[in-house]
Amino acid sequence: MKKVLIAFLILLLLGAAAIAYFFSTTDLNQIVPVIRDQLQRTLKISIQYQQASLGWKNGLGIEIQKLSIEPQGDHPKDDVLRADEIRVHLDLFSILTGHLQIGSVDVVKPVVTIVKTRQKKILVLGLGNFSSKNTDKPASASGALPLGFLIQDLKAAEAEILYRDESASPVRVISVHGLKVKIENFSLSQPFTVEISGSLYGNAKTFDVSTRLQIPLSGEQISFTRTKAAVDFDALNFEELKIALPFLQKIPLQEIHGNLDADFEKIILGSQGIQDLSGRMNIRDGSLSLTSLQKPVRDIQVSLEISPQTLKINQADFKIATSGAGQIHGSVNNWQKDPVISLEANLDQIPLGEILEYQPSQIHLEGILSVNFRGEITPQRDPQVPLIN
Repeated sequence: MKKVLIAFLILLLLGAAAIAYFFSTTDLNQIVPVIRDQLQRTLKISIQYQQASLGWKNGLGIEIQKLSIEPQGDHPKDDVLRADEIRVHLDLFSILTGHLQIGSVDVVKPVVTIVKTRQKKILVLGLGNFSSKNTDKPASASGALPLGFLIQDLKAAEAEILYRDESASPVRVISVHGLKVKIENFSLSQPFTVEISGSLYGNAKTFDVSTRLQIPLSGEQISFTRTKAAVDFDALNFEELKIALPFLQKIPLQEIHGNLDADFEKIILGSQGIQDLSGRMNIRDGSLSLTSLQKPVRDIQVSLEISPQTLKINQADFKIATSGAGQIHGSVNNWQKDPVISLEANLDQIPLGEILEYQPSQIHLEGILSVNFRGEITPQRDPQVPLIN
């Protein structure tokens, strides 16, 4: 038995040495075009790169410079999936056993473009699309990669995501930049862990997200589990935010500060939007300034529970001026489309003279306001102004 094990180990090492010798004596720029042509035919994309080379730092590695992947169809030339540099480290022993496992992938300055077309299709340019009207199955990655394909560790630095909504008029573009991405055990058949941080509507880091993500090969929906997110409102550029969220332009809101934490057990996204959602959100140490108030609303503490149909307000407390305070409880039903708001609000000791702003010709109000409200509100919104673009 001992001799058999020794013979097996020798054969394994000889196989690894043979593979290493093959790669070390081969011009990768002759092999890569063959692989590229196969991927282009299978996935219906155009792949360009400047140079490919081999290295032996931390194991067998492949480096590709100036990679770009263009979708087939009528799209501007800058609508590509691209990266300045990609470094891939292969697991030689997995190749010997007939599997394709990659030890690590490092991507420098990748750019991903996502487009919402006039036909309401969501395209990840260079990869595929999600559409409620498209009955054809999207090109499956399984045509080019086996289900046993695994990347143990994927990292991206200085990444950028561009989102363009061609269904809006004028066309709207949102950029999420300065992203740091870490993915562990990326698989085509199993959920994998994703960690992302970056800048949204601002220059400083505004958010952190971690989740377990699964993307089925059918492309019909994407599922997230155990998702945690944190947003720093202080780092947001509010003017950029109002462009992306048009309903904010009709709210007399000047500034917003504080921190948001979210914890979702499950999120499922499909061609029709959010199909399933379960989680909680909290706002801590918040404040906001309104154009109609002299003093900001401060010490905002909010606790929400969210499901696909209902947004439950467990707590919404705030303070204003020297003595004013408020507490709000309630729920928002059918919050994604035509919301109906049920509220119980208590406003106590609000000093009108301190907070209201008047023109010289207007009547001035002085005194202390206390209000108890319980009722239902049905907002009337402009159907031409979407809540989110």
